[in-house]
Amino acid sequence: MALESELIKVSLQENPDIAGLCLAGLTAKQALDKFSNHNRPLYVLAPTGGVGHLAIQLAQLQGRKVIAVSTRPEHELLSKLKVTAISYNEFYQHQVECDLLDLIGGDIALQCVDSMKPDSHLVTIPSVTKEIVCERATARGVRAEGMLVASNLDDLKYLYQAYQAGKISINVSHYFAMADIAQAHHCMESGKHVGKVIIKA
Repeated sequence: MALESELIKVSLQENPDIAGLCLAGLTAKQALDKFSNHNRPLYVLAPTGGVGHLAIQLAQLQGRKVIAVSTRPEHELLSKLKVTAISYNEFYQHQVECDLLDLIGGDIALQCVDSMKPDSHLVTIPSVTKEIVCERATARGVRAEGMLVASNLDDLKYLYQAYQAGKISINVSHYFAMADIAQAHHCMESGKHVGKVIIKA
């Protein structure tokens, strides 16, 4: 349940896609805020997901060089976002000093960590594998930290204003009714969605 102080007012006619800004948008923005060196490339894992595609756009607004690391680097969404895209195997083949936003965790994140040079910076979102990913990164001299999203009215206003100004867009993969929430979870767990899955009450 959200407090009134955590909400912003929007028109009744507003596009329901903006629901994607609440959790996914806040997660993307707050994760990016943890990176302080904007002069080196930012790699984003799982870039076609709800958080990933927003993180790419927000980083581009910062003027950052962004590289999407994906199982589907030729995906039309990445082309639409005008972002350089590579496969995971391509990332594994080089040692890079970079910022890495990990939205996938697990074995893939661990393999990516092994390709990061010391003094790189990792922010990992999946809480289940946060400790093992950060431990591996720290052992390699990589600054590493997890993150939990927090309610923040200023961040939400920033996201909404960027959306209204056409600076970011929200790609919605599927809409589900509240009664079909189990199907929505199945859709997300399948990994076949692109962008946000939104529940409409």
